[in-house]
Amino acid sequence: MTLPSKNIASVAPLVGVILLGWIVELFGLFYLQKSCRHHATPAWATAAGFPAVSSCWKLYRFEWLTIFFEFLIVLGLIFSLTKANAIRRFRLSFLGLLAISAVLHIFATNSTLNLQDTVPTGTFLTHTEHLRARIVSGSFAFGAAFTIALLIVLGEDDAKLGSGSELDNQQPLINNELGV
Repeated sequence: MTLPSKNIASVAPLVGVILLGWIVELFGLFYLQKSCRHHATPAWATAAGFPAVSSCWKLYRFEWLTIFFEFLIVLGLIFSLTKANAIRRFRLSFLGLLAISAVLHIFATNSTLNLQDTVPTGTFLTHTEHLRARIVSGSFAFGAAFTIALLIVLGEDDAKLGSGSELDNQQPLINNELGV
């Protein structure tokens, strides 16, 4: 059960696309949080599904965790692509980590979609912040989609499932073998 060679060739472009989406996530969230610091209290946070915290710097903690987690996975993938046969060896570990990252991205997309859907109200959510929330939401959705695509590519296997050939060598159980 190994990764097919044709899939290894498609891992590098997917990692590159995920890295580009990660850069948009990073800078989009940075500027969204930078404009947030001018608010005394984020009154729109609870309506958007964010935690009601006193400081705006604590508002996007989960989204920063998602970005940092994805960065570590992308670094690991780049490292394993440069080493001989490392992607095949660590494939199952990357599948688990990418599944977690996909869920984190989907949750972050939901949070930023809720933020984007709030109505701009003067000092709390300006039109610029509204546009930044759209960019961040789109980049998280982009990251989730390509992370899922990478999951599919890495998850494909050489084994011919459903052919029944792996079951041909087994003998049926006899009642005596079961101890009945």
